[in-house]
Amino acid sequence: HRDLHRLIRRQRQMCIRDRIDSINNAKKSIDLKVYILTTAQKDVFNALKSACKRGVKVRLLVEDDPFYWQKPQTNPSKKAVEELVAAGAKYKPDNPKFSKNRVTHEKSMIIDGKKGIILTGNIARSSFTRNLDLGAIIVRNPEVVDQMKILFNADWQRKALPEMKDTGLVISPVNARKKITDLIKNADKTIHILQQSLSDKKILKALGDKVKEGVDTQLILGDPVINQRNIAAAAY
Repeated sequence: HRDLHRLIRRQRQMCIRDRIDSINNAKKSIDLKVYILTTAQKDVFNALKSACKRGVKVRLLVEDDPFYWQKPQTNPSKKAVEELVAAGAKYKPDNPKFSKNRVTHEKSMIIDGKKGIILTGNIARSSFTRNLDLGAIIVRNPEVVDQMKILFNADWQRKALPEMKDTGLVISPVNARKKITDLIKNADKTIHILQQSLSDKKILKALGDKVKEGVDTQLILGDPVINQRNIAAAAY
């Protein structure tokens, strides 16, 4: 157990270091789209503020109606956004097309238009200390980074997405169901899923079909006491 905890701490520190280094190395621009952004993870937040102060063009798209916070409670991102705007960042609430009942759940960062970072965790202390997140995917393929830029700019400008060719990027709601379903259907031996919530009936059916074929399928889901939709998924 001690070795496991040391490994987790080391991985978290590497993840934080990678994000800070990417922000500190930005020369021209940082486009950040995130569900929650707080001041609590000081190293990352201060790196963003320093980037603003040295003249990097920072744009923020942040979910303005996160699930666990209801008015009159203060949005958990409010303080961080206000401080970054004061330092020179540009801010917009997430695209209203995907807010309220449909949220902007994406966590991504684009550095100087050339390097993309796709995250599973927010820019918040819990993502680095308590939540089970898997760090970040670093994207350097120019075609994929260009698509990340198109996605960000479409949300920033409140415009519809243009037609895009398939670069392998999974985009919800554009192609996510098909790509994930195809991934499941192509499994020959094993499927291991680590997921906060699993309730999509078509994905569940695809998984059930693979179980019937004899594919070893294992799921770790969020606590159904908190997320009751997982009860049905587990039962199925």
